[in-house]
Amino acid sequence: MEQVWKNGPHDGYKWFEQIKFCCDSLVDDLSQEVFYARLCYDLYPTIENQKKLLNSATIDGKEEILSIYSQLGQLSRDQTPIYLYGAGCRGLWWYRYFTKMHIRVVAFIDRKCETLGTYCGIPVIAPPKNKTDLPEDCLIFITTKDYQTEIYQSLLLTDIPAEKIIRINEAEKTLQHQYFDFPQYYTAGGAFIDGGCLDLSTSQYFSKWSNGQYSKIYAFEPDPKSYQRCLTKAKEENLRDLHIIQAGLGKETGIASFDATNNGSSHISNQGTQTIQIATIDETVGNEKVSFIKMDIEGAELDALMGAANTIQRDKPLCAICVYHKLGDVLVIMNYLKSLVPEYRFALRHYSSAWNETVLYAFE
Repeated sequence: MEQVWKNGPHDGYKWFEQIKFCCDSLVDDLSQEVFYARLCYDLYPTIENQKKLLNSATIDGKEEILSIYSQLGQLSRDQTPIYLYGAGCRGLWWYRYFTKMHIRVVAFIDRKCETLGTYCGIPVIAPPKNKTDLPEDCLIFITTKDYQTEIYQSLLLTDIPAEKIIRINEAEKTLQHQYFDFPQYYTAGGAFIDGGCLDLSTSQYFSKWSNGQYSKIYAFEPDPKSYQRCLTKAKEENLRDLHIIQAGLGKETGIASFDATNNGSSHISNQGTQTIQIATIDETVGNEKVSFIKMDIEGAELDALMGAANTIQRDKPLCAICVYHKLGDVLVIMNYLKSLVPEYRFALRHYSSAWNETVLYAFE
């Protein structure tokens, strides 16, 4: 708080002015709804505030998912024992979420139980062969997306009642139009920056979305295994003028510690066991015109935008920037972009049944 009040108590009004300034730059009612919901969740990450985000999301099946989150809220109050089915990256994500929401997770269920032993400091047990293998008062939450139906059916075959199995249909997270909801603001002909290309699917979709009206695609992916997957897919898809760069994005070139998870959760971290190259957009593109910048880079968005300051001021590209990785990103990134291009207006869209996948669009 000392930093907030460093010039006296009237500095506190600047925070309100900042919020008002950002809100007034939003182009539609849905953007304002997402803005308020994002702020509420960042300030106080409760299930109720997460439901506000879900209400503002552009996804199908919201009513069903809202009823499940109401059930999760009851689990937090009752401290019902929960078994998470799937001890992978999605299991880790849900374990952290449940822990934050004070929901009691007692164990993971996974076929690799003998190899794993424990995960997140709790036991990993084998899939039940009979409903008596688990306590009668427990519930099972299926964490995986890819094998959700298969797991659900296998649990029913062990006579576990359907009402004891919780699953959330997360197919909406693969919506192709994420990052691409405002084609009317795209100026064809320049380069596309795919920050955090993962498996190249966003670049692939952009090529079709833009009808091939671009100069180059610069796709950045620092994770070694994801980078190799991109190289393989590039050969299969034969995208025109594609440049895949094994580097993260930042405000200056250099080296950074990196936590490589071989999936979309890889990120720059002081605790990372690997090192990666950091590139800047300004140095990469030089004088080449950029028409579109997309970033989903696990919390490095602000630094990467700082490393693109000259390009953004010069070309005023359409931007689609994730603003959920760090608390307050929605405010900080909107203010930074507005400082570069005062003419920028903004839209916000939320693409997930959870707290993530909030995207800020910036355009003239």
